Amino acid sequence: TVSANSPLLEVARAAPSSTIVESQIQALPVLERNFLALAQIMPGAATKTIQESSSRMKVLFNHGMDPSIGEKPLGRPTLIEERSDGPHSGVYAEVPVAETSYGDDILALVDAGAIDGWSFRFSVPEKRETWRRPSIRGQLPERDVHEMRMPEFGPVTFPVYDASTIGIRSHSDLAVWQQL
Repeated sequence: TVSANSPLLEVARAAPSSTIVESQIQALPVLERNFLALAQIMPGAATKTIQESSSRMKVLFNHGMDPSIGEKPLGRPTLIEERSDGPHSGVYAEVPVAETSYGDDILALVDAGAIDGWSFRFSVPEKRETWRRPSIRGQLPERDVHEMRMPEFGPVTFPVYDASTIGIRSHSDLAVWQQL
């Protein structure tokens, strides 16, 4: 259950620096690297999916791939928006975490700093991305995503985008902060 005192899981990312860089790609297993590009989610790319689908978005740990949690949701987002406030621009969400054993585990790991980022599953509608071929052989192509569909997001052990952040706030902390 989610009560007025349920902790809020706060997720955000900074769009201008949300680029997968070569060093991150080199750290991935070879099979995964073969299908990647240097990608950037452009400002405004999530606007339409938030407007049309935010009530159906799921919040899952590790994209629902955790062997013990699976696709059990962590909670229901109470706020999802795309912000454009400088270095903190990008998708921002607040999720009251349901009082479950696995929800408590995730909150404890976020609080300890063991989980410190988040990710989102997305697809790109036709003609809503641009690709640039590398000028030097052996380099990865570059991909700019101008619009995306985002059915799921949540905390992950290994976020692809270094600029993603995740934290915990209580509802009482949120109420005080909103009145400042």
